[in-house]
Amino acid sequence: MIDVTIRSGERRIIAQEAFQYDKGQKLRISGDVQGSYTVEFVNQGDSAAHDSYTPDEFGVIRIPDSFFESGKNVIALVLFSGLMGDVQTRYEITIPVIRRPPRRQQ
Repeated sequence: MIDVTIRSGERRIIAQEAFQYDKGQKLRISGDVQGSYTVEFVNQGDSAAHDSYTPDEFGVIRIPDSFFESGKNVIALVLFSGLMGDVQTRYEITIPVIRRPPRRQQ
């Protein structure tokens, strides 16, 4: 479980590290987060996020395993809907990914 606490005034947060190929990772967001939101994931250096994920009642979102395969950092964009239905990115959470060494050929 990757725990992130958002404090008032923060926009960019660095989370704890995760390892490349670690499967079943979950992100738990707590702190100064008000209202409903969704989260989009993207690998650092990639241009677009794909799907939106809604947290459960405890602020937990399952991170798709595919984001840990490249060895690139994972970026979680926390999105809120505005009054007019527009979507605003309020927080950017970076999950540093530690690359695993390649397997040795036998």
